[in-house]
Amino acid sequence: MAAAITTMAFSITGCKMIEKTPEAIQKTVLAKVGDEKITMADVDSELQADIDYLIETYGEDYENNIDDSLKEQLKTVRTQVLEQLVDDKVLITKGTELGYMPSDDELATAIEEEKAKFVEAWMVGEDWLKEALEYYGMSEWKNFNSFVEKYG
Repeated sequence: MAAAITTMAFSITGCKMIEKTPEAIQKTVLAKVGDEKITMADVDSELQADIDYLIETYGEDYENNIDDSLKEQLKTVRTQVLEQLVDDKVLITKGTELGYMPSDDELATAIEEEKAKFVEAWMVGEDWLKEALEYYGMSEWKNFNSFVEKYG
């Protein structure tokens, strides 16, 4: 009986001693759509500007330094981003299966139209838009080229 209790005690405390590294956490698969995996790194890359702010404000260990309400907000936002990524992958997968994927020319035209709308609505120059996109990791050519390589 004592041996069983000792074994259980070591098992319980041992589980708390093994912590995942930040790199392992980023590789954690949160969802899978077909053969596509969505990891914590994918979710966090969508929130990079917010994470940069948290690091600047609370330090590299921001997840342990923020209060419970902020932790809950971060969890909620990550869940929303994950749901959006899943929705996007489902739509792209189904669209590809059904042959609804636009041509390269249609994609390029749509990108230019949206870019023009944004520049006009916010009255910013193309240089500012390019800087903003790069800051958020959304260089239109990087995303366009990777999209075409993957689905084109």
